[in-house]
Amino acid sequence: MDLRVVKTLKNIERTFLDLAAKDGIEDMTVKSLCTHAQINKATFYAHYAGMHELLEDMEDKAIEEIRADNVIDERALRAPTDFLMRMLDACGDNEAANIFMNSGRRSTFVRKLFAGVREDLYRRFPELRDSEGFDFVLTFVFHGLMGVTTEYDENKDDKRLIASRLGEGISLMFQRAMA
Repeated sequence: MDLRVVKTLKNIERTFLDLAAKDGIEDMTVKSLCTHAQINKATFYAHYAGMHELLEDMEDKAIEEIRADNVIDERALRAPTDFLMRMLDACGDNEAANIFMNSGRRSTFVRKLFAGVREDLYRRFPELRDSEGFDFVLTFVFHGLMGVTTEYDENKDDKRLIASRLGEGISLMFQRAMA
């Protein structure tokens, strides 16, 4: 890819993150993004069909980065507390994920992230794909964890305590669901 294109895309993404952190994404417009990125609208539209496409692209990149952290490994089922803490850290360390988790796009972002995590889990543990009970528990645990983070997103210590407490109960649920 042309270096100028790479720099332009990075500029658009950086400006998006800066504006979203400052003002939120709900009212962001192509015009304001272009003004702050110091590009013209034709440049923006050369890369994106509109703001919705940029949002989708940024969500997808954030999810890819979280999944690239290899949160799903052999410890994921044996040590749910460790898995939950690594998931919280991966999400917490991702600037775009934090923005989407605290915006009106939260439910869309969480659904897409869950689909990716579920895919990673079933690729790593294909024998679990046929366990209906496990899928229900996984759905409950993941969405519950994301919901809890909404309540405690100011304090990482609270998140760790919650992950620890949830991990204990989840270990029991996973064991029963896989039995």
